[in-house]
Amino acid sequence: MYSLSKHLSLYAYFFAYTPLEEEKTTFLKAYNKQYSASFMESLLSDLAKNIKAKVLQRSKKNYRPLGASATLILGHADTPLEKQVLASSSVLHLDKSHAAIHSYPETHPKIKYSSFRIDLALCTCGESMSAAFYHRFLEIFPCDVMFLEHKLRGFSHDGDGNIVASDDSFFALKQFSQTLDSKKFVSKSLSDAPKKLSFLKLRRKTMPEERMYFQQKKLASRARLAKRELLPVIDKVYKDLF
Repeated sequence: MYSLSKHLSLYAYFFAYTPLEEEKTTFLKAYNKQYSASFMESLLSDLAKNIKAKVLQRSKKNYRPLGASATLILGHADTPLEKQVLASSSVLHLDKSHAAIHSYPETHPKIKYSSFRIDLALCTCGESMSAAFYHRFLEIFPCDVMFLEHKLRGFSHDGDGNIVASDDSFFALKQFSQTLDSKKFVSKSLSDAPKKLSFLKLRRKTMPEERMYFQQKKLASRARLAKRELLPVIDKVYKDLF
């Protein structure tokens, strides 16, 4: 049995300049529709394929008025014994792996911006996620700030019965951080090998126009107001991550 587990947490933050109440509503509804429960379930299914996991159970939910989530219970039946365990009790599926994703729309009447956050959590004792899939996250979530946390827990044994408390799963996140386009992103990484922790945060250097103007005319005056309002917020979120 392989009980060395890998935990990946991803947090993607989107910010938009929405000084009017109708803009707040429009922005949050648009992103809520884009990142629906069905979309999230599809993303988790692709993630399961990337780590060669078998989907045992699915769950998804669109909340009212806003928000969505999806969860997959995953299995890795690598040995005959594990196959027997997986077949004998559905309760044990939770002990193997899971992947979950949630959205968090946020705004307030007294502020001139809105935010939309995506949280993704993967726990697996199977294969690690590839560096290419980290890049896919950036394509799927063209956010202003992203935070990634990777940690190892537990231990297993090699063929000779020796304890194994680490693997090469950190390399994918490290490779991803080294291939980030420095013209597009500011990033900072932190690793603590003895405690088997690794963190990476990144911030987009240029704000997407769609979230500065958001269905309004592309006026220079609005762009200046958007940057004045959003940049301090984005900087604070980025700096406070670690």
